[in-house]
Amino acid sequence: MKIFKYSLIILVFIGLSSCKKKCPEFDKEIMTWIPYEKGDTIKLSNADLDSTLIISIYSQYIDHMDSYKTNEKCGQCDDYIEINDYSYENNNFYYHAFTSYQKIESETFSFQFKDYLVLFGTDNSQITERGNYIIEGIEYQNVKIYINEKNFETGFYSLIIAKSIGIVAIIDKDERIWSIDNNELKTVNLNIKSGPC
Repeated sequence: MKIFKYSLIILVFIGLSSCKKKCPEFDKEIMTWIPYEKGDTIKLSNADLDSTLIISIYSQYIDHMDSYKTNEKCGQCDDYIEINDYSYENNNFYYHAFTSYQKIESETFSFQFKDYLVLFGTDNSQITERGNYIIEGIEYQNVKIYINEKNFETGFYSLIIAKSIGIVAIIDKDERIWSIDNNELKTVNLNIKSGPC
């Protein structure tokens, strides 16, 4: 009888220590700030310099954790978001973000312009949010402004994104603005891969 009790206690302990926790659905609202999918092109133009920066989107990938067991190393609800990756030839833009329980914990925008790598994100930029912001005479609602003073040497120090539009402008050290030529609101098809930890 004692063996049975001990065995039952051990089984209950093992069962409780490996309980499966369900994670919330992927928060699609996060992607309204970066609404890009494969085949999209972003054109940022500066009329004074007669210059255009073209960014092509080759891929969009979202790895969503829908559950985890409490005894596993991952042990929380994390998501990984990636737009483009470093393996594409002629790739001049890369974005990745890590979320935990539907909140962005870290993100990086990486641009390759000429010989310069320009970075913006949670680790290296001052980020402010505004309800509205005017760029080149166009008013945008709900914007995030990333300022990375370390980028000052490379030419571009500020990135501006707008909700449901994405990247709307990038500003160089001489206060020249490269802005998008199409400011229509976007919806995007999400490529979400869901699975357990």
